[in-house]
Amino acid sequence: MSVSKLKEADLLQKLPYKQITDDGLILLLNCDLARCYEITLPELFSLSTEQITAFHAGWVKAINGLPNHWTVVQQDWFTYKSHHEAIQPGDSALEQANKKLFNGRQYPKHRCFMYLTRHASPKQIKILQSSFLRTRLIDKESNSFKAIETFNNICERFGDDLMVTERMQVLPVGGDELRGKGDQRGLIEQYLTLDTHPDHCKHIDIDATETNDIVVGDRYMKMLAIQDMDEFASEVSPHAKFKPFSTERADFYVSMMASVGMLLECDHIYTQYIRTMDSQREQDRLEKVKNQMTAFAKYSRKNDLLADKIDSYLNEFINGGTDRRMVTAHANLLLWDDDKQRL
Repeated sequence: MSVSKLKEADLLQKLPYKQITDDGLILLLNCDLARCYEITLPELFSLSTEQITAFHAGWVKAINGLPNHWTVVQQDWFTYKSHHEAIQPGDSALEQANKKLFNGRQYPKHRCFMYLTRHASPKQIKILQSSFLRTRLIDKESNSFKAIETFNNICERFGDDLMVTERMQVLPVGGDELRGKGDQRGLIEQYLTLDTHPDHCKHIDIDATETNDIVVGDRYMKMLAIQDMDEFASEVSPHAKFKPFSTERADFYVSMMASVGMLLECDHIYTQYIRTMDSQREQDRLEKVKNQMTAFAKYSRKNDLLADKIDSYLNEFINGGTDRRMVTAHANLLLWDDDKQRL
């Protein structure tokens, strides 16, 4: 009788960073640099259509100001907590009734984090790929004091562009908050264990042997992402009509992605990735692909359709003006719950 042994791995050896400094500077693999910020956002249902549009314009302005080969990651954590507030001896009857009414009720706690990453240039990547022929693993300019100072200045400018109102704050996250200190767990460990309590220090195993399921401790986890263009929305907008609060005379608007945010009634993390690109280089690459597809159109109808789609995309990009920029984007939704059937 043979007994199969599950493979074990240490997560510390799988993490994509080399070092985190005390001020929060993250040194990633391949010479990348990153910083984490916590963003304080206005409450749900508290913004008008104009204010939602202004928030969106602030993000567009900030991203347009980034150099090429940078990645912006916005990670929204939504975890359900129970409201508990003790009754004090000096409380009035109204205050006691108010505390009893809300005591024990579940509410979603929202925390928003943003990661700014400067990726290695193509020159640095070539050096890493042929490092056995080099006397240095990276070039002198990649992570010099001047390069780090430039990186910090760009991050600060990005945060200033985002703060379109006093109700929004962008605060840097320090090294202790990221990696943890003593008995307090950092954000990285909280994310890996799906436990947002910083004072919980129990050992948690991650089991991926279940069919189509990943078990983290005693929690079942699922991740959803758009896999095909047919699943993507035909039209996007900074805001969308919220039908439960809308009437025949007045429309009520919320953020378009509110359905996967505060309105989703389970513990989850919604993550968005946007990477800036060299628009001119990408435009030239797409032109070459379009010409190739046009040349092979007689062999397959799909090649002709693909060439038309690329041509339509390039025309829209060029006609949009000089303020437009090509980016690559991705979004995923991470959900978890103790009850597998509820998930």
